[in-house]
Amino acid sequence: MFGLFKKKEKSIDDYIDGKFGVEAFKAVASLQNYFSNLEGWENKNIRIEKIAYLMGFLVYASLFEGNKTQDQSNIISTEIVTNFLKQYNKQYGVELTNDNLKFMMQDYARFMTACISLYSAYLNKTDLNSFSYHIFETMQSEGNITSDGYLENMLTLIPFLSSLKADLRDLV
Repeated sequence: MFGLFKKKEKSIDDYIDGKFGVEAFKAVASLQNYFSNLEGWENKNIRIEKIAYLMGFLVYASLFEGNKTQDQSNIISTEIVTNFLKQYNKQYGVELTNDNLKFMMQDYARFMTACISLYSAYLNKTDLNSFSYHIFETMQSEGNITSDGYLENMLTLIPFLSSLKADLRDLV
């Protein structure tokens, strides 16, 4: 009798506006803390849009691993990143013009393409370091590049991201 009830499929809006979206937003704080706690990064200016992009990658990966299609995963992650960037800029009184948002979304698309490729290489064990290195370099502000925290990042980033991704995947 209990097997007759079919679990209702969540809509894209359910993910964006529901608990999944809330947890994705919370992941941003965890990501900021991770990078701020790397040796030598205590006073670094970490670009919030890059943190949002990484959160978007985690959203994408958790949805895709949770049996969502690539298109569904891409749409949901892009919407969550867009919403985060709009809310963040509004909270700090920064005008986010359509041109600025368009640029950020193009930058996000490039970031996602690189991350998906590099993370696939990591999972296939063909390149175990490039993903972590790419993230390490991306999070740093232009003109303020350091190698401080590099080894720590190489050793801890993947397990840290895997934990955040698993928390999100549990909500899929």
